[in-house]
Amino acid sequence: METVDAKEMSGHADIAMTDRYSHLTAQHKFLIQAQLQKYYDSQVSS
Repeated sequence: METVDAKEMSGHADIAMTDRYSHLTAQHKFLIQAQLQKYYDSQVSS
């Protein structure tokens, strides 16, 4: 789930509040890193 989605679903007024309460697991951080790497790899090869 994206942080913005969590913000909307939880009713937080701003993203800073959502960030304060969202604690990312190591597995989730790894997934995000992999997604970013895939994105950047596609930008370089374009």
